[in-house]
Amino acid sequence: MACLKRCNTYFFSVEGETEYWYLKWLDYLFNNNQDTAYKVSI
Repeated sequence: MACLKRCNTYFFSVEGETEYWYLKWLDYLFNNNQDTAYKVSI
């Protein structure tokens, strides 16, 4: 049975599209790593 991870939510204000895509990439990296203790929402 899979263990449910606690979710942490973070809010950012960005000026451009590049920053937006960088934060989405970080979100993807954190949430697809099996070794993390938390799930994140950016």
